[in-house]
Amino acid sequence: MLTPTWEQFSAVFAASGDKQAQAVRKALLQQYGECDNDPAASSADNYVDAIIANDGYLLDYKEGTFSIIEWLEEKLGDTFTADFDDDYETVKVRFGDRVLVLSHHSMGTDGFEQDLAKLERLMKDRYLFLYRRPEAGVVNDTEEWLLVPTEHWLRAIQRYGQAQVSTYFRHGANKESQWDARYHFKTRIFLWLLLPVIVVFSLYVVWGTLKGDTPPPPQPKGCENVDRAYSDQSEQVAAIMKYQMRKKLGCDSR
Repeated sequence: MLTPTWEQFSAVFAASGDKQAQAVRKALLQQYGECDNDPAASSADNYVDAIIANDGYLLDYKEGTFSIIEWLEEKLGDTFTADFDDDYETVKVRFGDRVLVLSHHSMGTDGFEQDLAKLERLMKDRYLFLYRRPEAGVVNDTEEWLLVPTEHWLRAIQRYGQAQVSTYFRHGANKESQWDARYHFKTRIFLWLLLPVIVVFSLYVVWGTLKGDTPPPPQPKGCENVDRAYSDQSEQVAAIMKYQMRKKLGCDSR
């Protein structure tokens, strides 16, 4: 079984001056010929590179669920087995006495994230998938994954704090993929820019409708008879006399 020990995993988050953590980092880096005389060789970032190379998996953007399952077979040995169907469309995986059937989903899809959560439950929550956080603003074609015992992850959070642990790793089944992040960013842009315009336009339409439905104010007594008066006069004279009558009665100027 190739998963990091607690000493190896905790050395990622320990302070740079921690002598025990320095020794653990140096030992693993020397194993990969990364240390030499480089004074920064035992730094946390270089050390995480070595852990991923030793225990992790580089998941290409073209890969997905089935690649993770094959990796688990390699990591967990007889404890975890997988039987793919002849068409390589579904796989039946076993962990102890538990069985799960999955289809393939590519990295970055909701189905892939759901498959990770299902696999963790299948393994009775003994192990977690960790996703190495990329540098800010960097979008890679590969993602770096690590399988660790759940107790290591919870112990690290308790000892070093969520903020320190999340600087390097996130729980993979709960992470937001780079594709999801782009979608959410575009959604926020839509809400910030277009939604206010839609709201203002809707209010304008509603106001116009209400204004159009508002009945005219009641007219003073006698105004309703003005249009029928002076029918015996010429059109020009009648218009002048009607105007004067409306003004006297206080009618509107229709």
